[in-house]
Amino acid sequence: MPNATLKQIDEFLKLERIAVVGVSRNEKEYSRAVFREMQTKGLPVVPVNPNVKQLDGTACYASLKDVPPPLQGAILLTNPAEVERLISDCAAVGLTHVWLRGKGLRKGWSRETNALCDLCGMAIIEGHCPLMFLPDAVFIHRFHGWLMKMAGRYPR
Repeated sequence: MPNATLKQIDEFLKLERIAVVGVSRNEKEYSRAVFREMQTKGLPVVPVNPNVKQLDGTACYASLKDVPPPLQGAILLTNPAEVERLISDCAAVGLTHVWLRGKGLRKGWSRETNALCDLCGMAIIEGHCPLMFLPDAVFIHRFHGWLMKMAGRYPR
């Protein structure tokens, strides 16, 4: 179960520059919706996908290491097999705020990855949909948040 607090989520969304890693070329994909909504809300997002040069008028980077500094956080919307490598990339570029979204992203992490996160002081948010927490979120995302509150799974 996700264990992030509202304070961690608020801090993340106030970061000055956030990479959205794994953003899709397909406009109908969830990762593209996250990028587009965050961009529309004025959040400073940078798309990362090795197969794309530009998304929605914004330069897209092949990897976190290619993004010009400063970069403060990353949302990982990738295949679970890529997450350990991406956590290492986050550490290599000095990120301490990481949001994992998707089923099974943390499953099977090695002890080394957990130790790296601890060593780097990474604040990990996992499982929650970032769209629920955006200012003026559209109805479906506010409703999703309400359902989580009713189920006792909304961050406190």
